Amino acid sequence: MIDTVKIYTKISECLYNEIDKLSDTVAKYNVGQDIIYYKLSSGSVKGSYDSSLHFRPSQAKYGMGYWLELERKLS
Repeated sequence: MIDTVKIYTKISECLYNEIDKLSDTVAKYNVGQDIIYYKLSSGSVKGSYDSSLHFRPSQAKYGMGYWLELERKLS
């Protein structure tokens, strides 16, 4: 049974930066070596009455460009 639907769409760098500013972000850094191990951004859609609808901007999905993932839990 399918419980989650995900849609991926390619976006511009400008749109990525705007969406990223609105996101909640968790990251792991090595400050001494100036390395970012990972950065996870996500958020819910404002104005939506459905709390199961989320977005995640990401860089280099599938090795190229900027992507936006929209996710909705069905159950």
